[in-house]
Amino acid sequence: MKRKSLFANVAGGLLALALVFGASVLFTSCGDDDDSGKLDNAANVNGKKVKVEKATISIYGNGANLELACDDDTDFHITVGDGLNGKTIDMTKELLAKGTSFDFAAVSPDEEASYWDFWLEQNDKTIFYVDSWGQSGQARDVVKKGKLYVKYSANGNLNIQVKDLQVDIYEKSATGSPSGTCSVELSYNGEAEVSNRIM
Repeated sequence: MKRKSLFANVAGGLLALALVFGASVLFTSCGDDDDSGKLDNAANVNGKKVKVEKATISIYGNGANLELACDDDTDFHITVGDGLNGKTIDMTKELLAKGTSFDFAAVSPDEEASYWDFWLEQNDKTIFYVDSWGQSGQARDVVKKGKLYVKYSANGNLNIQVKDLQVDIYEKSATGSPSGTCSVELSYNGEAEVSNRIM
């Protein structure tokens, strides 16, 4: 009887170990699934994830033009003045008061260094375009919320982070109701091809 009891106890212990191991594998697997939702050199546009396939930096006098070419025919274009390099930008803040007349020829070097723009293209069509001048500049669309961080260098290091961006899209100008909205999360930190500098 004692021998049977011993074998029963060993079998019960092995079964318990197997259950614990199986549960740990299951929870580890679930944890890996959660991590897969994180963006690693990718973007999330209206809930759809796209991977960055190529990054380009074009440096000009007071800043840089940056491009991220993604799969699914999705492209991001960003311009930042060198005064914003390595800084977080609140994309809801506009440099010009609403109704202020805008003239590129009158832009000072300081204003150019603080300039940014950001636009999204899909299938060669502009989905939205926003910039630091807001509706007083060339932008037709309106940022409801969102932050942009850009850090670039002439040797090809590039870090772009877009957090919680939501844009109201207008067909021609920001009057009436928007025709739609677009949400973007983006994270890229890696190498970029440096093209000929724009002077």
